Amino acid sequence: MLQGLDLTDEQLLKFAEIKGGAFSKMAHAKIDLMDMKKEIFRELLKPQVDKKKVHAIAQKIKDHKAACMDSMLENMIAFSEILTVEQKKKLHLNKIRSFFGVEEHEEGEE
Repeated sequence: MLQGLDLTDEQLLKFAEIKGGAFSKMAHAKIDLMDMKKEIFRELLKPQVDKKKVHAIAQKIKDHKAACMDSMLENMIAFSEILTVEQKKKLHLNKIRSFFGVEEHEEGEE
């Protein structure tokens, strides 16, 4: 995705820092989500289902997913703030090329 943007070393280091932190957070968030799903299934498999508890766990899952989305959005904003206006334009064109399956050719290539 970042190919051809002529990123500086400083930009690359900032991207690496954000990405590393995001991967760590998302890994922990995924484990937490799996635990909540296990919890809701344990509750659903009981002889007598406590509907209030099931709804409460479901709400916890919704809140957790929303927090994950908020975190992802913050990372996207942070990535965007690192790029220059020119790099953003180039990234936009790269996305369009990718969508249409069109690759940019080097000058002199046929």
